[in-house]
Amino acid sequence: MVSFDETGFASPSDRVAAPETDAVYRRQAWEFLMAGGGIFSMLDYSFAVGHEDGTVVNRAPGGGSPALRRQLRVLKDFLESLGVPALKPLRGLVVSAPGAFTRALGGGEKVLGVYVRGDGRSVLGLDLPKGTWREEWIDTKTSAVAKQGAFAHEGGRCERSSPPYEGDVALRLVRENDDR
Repeated sequence: MVSFDETGFASPSDRVAAPETDAVYRRQAWEFLMAGGGIFSMLDYSFAVGHEDGTVVNRAPGGGSPALRRQLRVLKDFLESLGVPALKPLRGLVVSAPGAFTRALGGGEKVLGVYVRGDGRSVLGLDLPKGTWREEWIDTKTSAVAKQGAFAHEGGRCERSSPPYEGDVALRLVRENDDR
């Protein structure tokens, strides 16, 4: 198992506010774990003497906040929804994503996950097995379902358009049946 341990000091400057710093660590966690990493462990500078509840606002380069911990919970829940024990990187699932960076994981051909980093909207070219699929676009900051729907697919390449998003978004694909 590979771990990304004790990340810290990754903020762009020591004057960056928590939401921007949180975004750096949220993206690191999503990118690493969706690439098949096993453990993400960051240094959370919101815990300090007198602030054992993790609420200190840190002005030093480094991250951590109650908001970031909620965002990392979104990642945890997303991964668990994919079936963690069988997960492996799916390098051939996303065949195109103009203007975006992607990582994909799955535990077979029934439940698949894609992390998309970019801004605005993305159109993903996917190589999917034949079947009826349910798609859910998840806000990585709040866990809200930003867009959902179902589609029948004959197998091979298809395109799926994201909802508008800022920074990053995740796509969960669930095959309802395989129609083989």
